[in-house]
Amino acid sequence: MSYIIDELDELLKPETLPLYCFGRHAHYEGSIDKKGFNADWDWELYTDERGEYVLFEQYGSGCIYNFVQHRFIKSPEPTFNFYFDDDTEPRFTIKPSQFGEKYPFIEPLAGKFIGPLLGREIRVVRSFVPMPYTSYCKVTSDMPLRGHRAPGGGWGHIVCHTYSGEPSKNSFLPSDGRYRELAAIWEQRGTTLIRSENSHSIHELKLNPNEEKRVFACNGAALITSLRLRLSDESNVAFKNLWIQARWDGHSQADIELPVGCFFGDELGYGGRSCLYNGSDGRSGFYSYYPMPFKDSAEITLINRGEEAVSVETFTAAYTNKFNDLYTTGSFGYFMSTPYYPIKPTSGSDSLIANISGISGHVVGATITGYPYETNKASCEGDVRIHFDGIRTPQIESDGSESYICYGWGFCCPPQSNPISSYDGKLTNERVDWSMFRSMPGERYTFFDKLHFGIESFGCNEHNMCHSGAILFYGERKSRVKLLGEFGDGEESLTSYFEGDDDDIEVTLCGSRGKETEFTVETRGAAEIVLRRVSDQTVARQYAEVYIDGEKCAKPWYFADSNKYKRWLEDEYIIPKTAFGDKKTIKIRISPAECGGTVSFNQFGISVFGRFI
Repeated sequence: MSYIIDELDELLKPETLPLYCFGRHAHYEGSIDKKGFNADWDWELYTDERGEYVLFEQYGSGCIYNFVQHRFIKSPEPTFNFYFDDDTEPRFTIKPSQFGEKYPFIEPLAGKFIGPLLGREIRVVRSFVPMPYTSYCKVTSDMPLRGHRAPGGGWGHIVCHTYSGEPSKNSFLPSDGRYRELAAIWEQRGTTLIRSENSHSIHELKLNPNEEKRVFACNGAALITSLRLRLSDESNVAFKNLWIQARWDGHSQADIELPVGCFFGDELGYGGRSCLYNGSDGRSGFYSYYPMPFKDSAEITLINRGEEAVSVETFTAAYTNKFNDLYTTGSFGYFMSTPYYPIKPTSGSDSLIANISGISGHVVGATITGYPYETNKASCEGDVRIHFDGIRTPQIESDGSESYICYGWGFCCPPQSNPISSYDGKLTNERVDWSMFRSMPGERYTFFDKLHFGIESFGCNEHNMCHSGAILFYGERKSRVKLLGEFGDGEESLTSYFEGDDDDIEVTLCGSRGKETEFTVETRGAAEIVLRRVSDQTVARQYAEVYIDGEKCAKPWYFADSNKYKRWLEDEYIIPKTAFGDKKTIKIRISPAECGGTVSFNQFGISVFGRFI
């Protein structure tokens, strides 16, 4: 069902990126303003028995892929503690000043950015070091991360995977030498990741307005390992009007269709954007090293959709056949893009960079560009908010777009890039637009039917601005989810709001608190059973045991966070195939239990879905 090798080996083998990872699910925890405004500077779930401030806590197997924290340099420096599995003492500790230096948080796997904020220097630390665990993980700070100005700011987040299928083969080992191998690969960003024995180039190609030309075609199975484009014209007109279209295995609908700047992660074309999988080497040269497999055929076309002729100096596609067996035995997704989101203002709501359905796969890249509208500002404050498969609570968020790409406030410094993310700067005196790119080779976001990828205008959609962009993913036009049943009732009625873009819409539901819930569902041959619950998240640390036909599941249902303002939460508990096998029906019992001195688990409706792999 899911191609799982250990997390480090996977990152060391970029050819595995297209392989489906349906047993992994992306989650976020961080400093989002609970009232839905822009006060995103407090990050804390609860204080544990050791007096440490808990930032993240998960039961079950998973892996942390991204850690970010912003703090004023002259503020007291916290120590971050990482606990894994059965640890009673921290397995790894690190201070912000040690990011980029303390193994394995070394450059370029981790690092720090220093920039101005309100007349003071702020240090943004980031890590893309994979930190797997087999049964449990907790991350803490030895001091509270609170306050905009004092005591120093708590902006931050953690993005992780939880595993519903095969558990991780590893528990984080700080001394693992493979982190050094991975760092050496990432240091070579801008160079080809996978060697190829074949290449095809076109030189001195001129495209008149509304003209298109095929620049690559291949019959038979292969893997494209690199696409490189160099324009003859260094102005930014060419890459706004020149589009790239790719079609795999004769699909009737193009799998990729984007302006070349958006596709290569440098939509505005200011250049100097060097990431691991794509980027630019200046205003006219672009590269993409995302592996692109196909079984029968591939066709790539360049299209001029402008009113002036466009000249291409060189287009080169490199490809190989040496991984054909891997894609024959492993289920893979085609490299695809969401439809291009053109420049347009939104009023009081998120810009929906992607809003697709009937498609399944995993997200591996995002280009988002911001423009001013009505005012001379293109704010970077807007949160990125991502929903998978119609869940009403965002699964991935950010306290501003600058945090999403793991840099500092305001994009007010020159262009920056690391192997995973980049931005082109937003120099106030020179221009007001900005563009950013974020890659996800580790924390790839899996979805089974729907992807809703939005970003706010300004801090909480209080001003109009414009965005454009697109999402890159591996997938296919196939839904893998079916509703199996809906359950739950109760004597209590509650009216509140969900977090996210719709946090001004009242929702009234009925439910119960602290009571066992039991129901029977037909499995219908599903690979996973998904319990999707709406609950009141006023009180933190909701905890329940889950039973299948009387047998307790190894993993509890646990949600550590809370929100007393936007009280509705929609979360999921996933029952893997190993828990029910070939049974046609199963009886599910959810038994709330005490956690943190209280029983806070509740339900205001449960929907049960089957996932069919």
